[in-house]
Amino acid sequence: MQGLLKAAQARKLDRVSAGYAVTGWILVQAASILLPTFGAPVWALRVFVVSVLVGFPVALAVVWTVVPDPDARTPAVQVKDTPTDRALLALLGAVVVLSVAQLVYNLWESSTRSPTALVSATSPPSTSQPLVHESLAPTRFEASIAVLPFESLSSDKDTGYFAAGIQDEILTRLSKIRTLKVISRTSTAQYDARPGNLRDIGRQLGAANILEGSVQKVGNVVRINVQLIRAASDTHLWAEMYDRTLDDVFGVESEVATAIATELAAQVTPAERSAINTKLTGNKKAYEFYLRGLVQSQQTNDPNQKQAIADLEEAVRIDPNFATAWALLARVHAYRYFGPLAIESDRDSARAALTRALAVAAQAPEVQLARGFFTYYIERDYASAYQEFQKVYDRWPNNADVLYAMAVISRRLGQWHASSTYFRQAIALNPRDFQLRTGLGTVLFLRRRFADNLKVADETLRDFPENRLPIIWKASIFQARGELDQADAELKGIHPRSTDGDAINAIVLQLRYRRHYRQGVKFMTELVSLAQNEGLQGVDLANLDTQLGDFQRLTGDNRATNESYSRAIQIISPLLATHPNNSEL
Repeated sequence: MQGLLKAAQARKLDRVSAGYAVTGWILVQAASILLPTFGAPVWALRVFVVSVLVGFPVALAVVWTVVPDPDARTPAVQVKDTPTDRALLALLGAVVVLSVAQLVYNLWESSTRSPTALVSATSPPSTSQPLVHESLAPTRFEASIAVLPFESLSSDKDTGYFAAGIQDEILTRLSKIRTLKVISRTSTAQYDARPGNLRDIGRQLGAANILEGSVQKVGNVVRINVQLIRAASDTHLWAEMYDRTLDDVFGVESEVATAIATELAAQVTPAERSAINTKLTGNKKAYEFYLRGLVQSQQTNDPNQKQAIADLEEAVRIDPNFATAWALLARVHAYRYFGPLAIESDRDSARAALTRALAVAAQAPEVQLARGFFTYYIERDYASAYQEFQKVYDRWPNNADVLYAMAVISRRLGQWHASSTYFRQAIALNPRDFQLRTGLGTVLFLRRRFADNLKVADETLRDFPENRLPIIWKASIFQARGELDQADAELKGIHPRSTDGDAINAIVLQLRYRRHYRQGVKFMTELVSLAQNEGLQGVDLANLDTQLGDFQRLTGDNRATNESYSRAIQIISPLLATHPNNSEL
């Protein structure tokens, strides 16, 4: 062993090692700065680091082979350590330790968010990890913006869709810039086009800047006015008016997004600049139908969803290479298939639309997003869906839909802490989305983080005082903690309608915990009668009959129990014949 060390010193391998380590360290640091700046994908830096590490033993082997051993020619030569050698060895040791430490840290940090770590985890998640409660109150920094609904200055009804679509497309382009914080449309849609107090809106949304706009369409001419305002001081930072023909309107969204990024001093990578300037279609009629479908798709009720499908189908009929329209069409069909009354035709239509989108522009983030939702909603392959959404997130960091998807998939895979984190990140971009609040509450409930869950419920009730669901939410937490008196206090003022499923379920559970079965029969009998008078049908009515039958069974009234259950079966059976894959039915 001593001879081997002497031979290595004779070939100056210690100096080569130290030099390589220092040079490699410098190169890795430079690459970590330059690669993201030029829009390189996330894996590029990992490949570079691995290449540097693999090159280390290769360099030593080359030196050992090329440089001869002096001892082979002059056996009498004695190699002695010098202060320089010892310093170089110490430097080498320090660099190696630091390199390994940073590599281990980077791998650990990435494992908390990488799809591989999320999917391959086999041990149950730890429940002992403390959760530090973070307030849901929006935080604001200077490079943040909310795009308010654009005002339509034309009497034509279609211009309203056109204005909403233009606003949405500007917001979409801005949301692909990583150095900006862009508030989601779901939150901004709740405000008027020209609201009164921008300071309050900026505080509520966590946005330092507000973009207002208007659209006026007369014949083939479109006039678009936009102005950027500092919310805290109501100061106008920038304004512009664009007069375009319909044939030339496609580039306005890109111009506005570029001007805003410049005004807010946001760093834009070449890849982001390319995404901002992407032209969706060159056909004005296809573009108009796409904008209509885009606005309709953001409403979850059945009539709007069907209208969105019709508009998007017309858009892709006019322009068969309209990849973004094909992608959105696939998402709408996939969403419908994931719903309570899924039908096979939506699954098949979603697959067909996604196939066309992939054939036209497989690498477009909108197409990758559609593929993620198809994998999640239809194939139910949660691990693969997570990987798809992670790819989209790397290119579309301000997309709250992507964060929501990763949050619910993480929850399904039992990654509770990751799910909570994703929900909080999504809420930061979409603070006025009630669904995100309840999603976070569900994760905290499943983790039995009841104290933190109560804080989230109280903050949600503060931000949505007109919504009774946080009260039901709090009652459920008290029930889970066995604090039935507190649950009674929360439910005292709740008088549910026949369609208030969450409220009904909470009251039913409370009556069962209290063992007030006869009171439960009376409560549910009144609700079933009310529902029948109101013409309620389908699954909701069957659920009410089932809950009534449960209470009747607990009182020992078997005849009444069978009547209630039989009514529920009569409702469910024909639905199940039409929707055989519906798990709820």
